[in-house]
Amino acid sequence: MAIGYSPARGRRPSFTEEQLIGVALDIGPHGISLREVADRLGVARMTVYNRVNSPEALGRLVLLSVLNSVAGSDTPHIGQAGWRAQVETYALRTRDKMFRAGAWLRFFDPAAHIGTSGLREADDVIRSLVEAGLDIVSAAHALKFINVIVGDAVLLHMDRLRPGFEEIEVLANLDADDFPWLAAARAAARPSEDETQFLYNLECALAGVAAMIARARPGC
Repeated sequence: MAIGYSPARGRRPSFTEEQLIGVALDIGPHGISLREVADRLGVARMTVYNRVNSPEALGRLVLLSVLNSVAGSDTPHIGQAGWRAQVETYALRTRDKMFRAGAWLRFFDPAAHIGTSGLREADDVIRSLVEAGLDIVSAAHALKFINVIVGDAVLLHMDRLRPGFEEIEVLANLDADDFPWLAAARAAARPSEDETQFLYNLECALAGVAAMIARARPGC
């Protein structure tokens, strides 16, 4: 059963779950209210409340629908690929799936929104790292580190989607006379900063995992 979905027993629903989600998507995630949803559906607010008991529950339901639709369009499961391809694909897929959910990510709940496909890919990452030579604890730490990198990228993406978001002024307007190298680096990184930084972080993580695997298999 979907998150927060609890229809009153014995009553025929006056609207479908798809209609409820569609109306919520039209309104958007910012400031969504059950009263507005009810008005657009042409029903009493209590009727909506019988299906989802809070705006947060409705947001979680919508996000689940969005993530499921994204997962359904993913490229095929890569199964037995080498550890590097497995880890890199896992990181990129996880980040991009979250990005495509947009501002609905404000309702993200790991216990509810990490589906079977995501768990399967995480399981494959652990398997591939252990088969490459890491012990299970090191493989778990590597997966956690990759998830931190992905999570940081998603959090930054969510910040940029937030109404009124502005970059920290002291970083956006560095004085080139006082901080010449930092200002030059800031200007050079700005056009594709988020994507470039994510790929750099991921490459550093992959290089670190490769070094750990090399130490674990000194004779190879």
